Amino acid sequence: MEFYVCSTVRHLLFAVLRANTRPQVQSHVVLFADYQGITPELLDTGVLPDHIQVHLLSRRETSKLQSKTLIGTLFYFLAMRDLPAPARFRRHFCTQLASLSPALSRALLDARQPQMILFNEKNKMARLFSRVVPHFSIIEDGEGNYRKLPVKAFKRPGRLLTGRTPSYKVFGESPRCQQVHLLTPERAPESISHKAVKIDFLDPQEQSAMVLRLFRLTPPAQTGQREAVLSTQPIENIAGCGVTGKLTIYRTLIDTLMAQGYQVYLKIHPAEDTAQYQEFAQRCTLLNAKVPLEAILLGMPSVIPAISILSAAGTGFEQHCHRLTLADTTLADTLSRWGSDPARWQQALKQALTSVGTS
Repeated sequence: MEFYVCSTVRHLLFAVLRANTRPQVQSHVVLFADYQGITPELLDTGVLPDHIQVHLLSRRETSKLQSKTLIGTLFYFLAMRDLPAPARFRRHFCTQLASLSPALSRALLDARQPQMILFNEKNKMARLFSRVVPHFSIIEDGEGNYRKLPVKAFKRPGRLLTGRTPSYKVFGESPRCQQVHLLTPERAPESISHKAVKIDFLDPQEQSAMVLRLFRLTPPAQTGQREAVLSTQPIENIAGCGVTGKLTIYRTLIDTLMAQGYQVYLKIHPAEDTAQYQEFAQRCTLLNAKVPLEAILLGMPSVIPAISILSAAGTGFEQHCHRLTLADTTLADTLSRWGSDPARWQQALKQALTSVGTS
């Protein structure tokens, strides 16, 4: 039996796609819906095969549940510090979950050898659930899986004592993590390269109908006009960009695409305030921020450009899009050099479009 711990709808999509390729395994997908404000109405889980169950939980309620008992409080303390927990504590945690999801609680208690699959081993809910089992695996969460993240100086001695790299951390570094499923495992940091395996469960063509129904998506009608998806990112706090600078950049990109005859779909990042982008609503189609870009691409009638400043969105779904990123180095470096200069962003977009012969 396998358990997936998800915080975002992209996590949910990847969990369902993997579980769907393993019909012989009962899969339970846990989605902490409050992270992105997901409501049950967004999803039609009834279209999933019988061996896949989705459980919507709340981070706040799950954390609060632990504080109601001494054992729960101790279990939470140990889990947050990646310390071993007695079997009695683990069973208590699974039993407590019955007040939030009886089916999930029963599955965890009944599973003989539960397999835990995470996306971000560092977040609190992943730490809680991963303490139920001795080992776990992770699936790519994005570009962060390929980076060395700096560690604050006061934490370095402790990391050195536990056999971890003192100056940086990476996803999957825990000794309890056995495998790291990546879209491009050859890019994995060297310290976890021996754990990296290539993601082999993405077959969008075969699973597109199920995914569209799961997210209640209706494919847009073919208009005969060229189409492009532009994905936004919360860049206002990077390199002094600010909200005004961010909107100037996206206004420039939309104007450039429309001038070349594109119908533009604007995919707003789930972490952003959609109200910021209302000025664009009459010129392009604003897509549901809570639906993963990859699911939207499956519903497009043709292969279209999927444009971002620098994002992994769309990776693995190249059958349905031309992934185009505009930054020429890192996000921070590009923004510090280009700022919101319309000429620089217009030039970058036109150059990117030439790679698919659509400039």
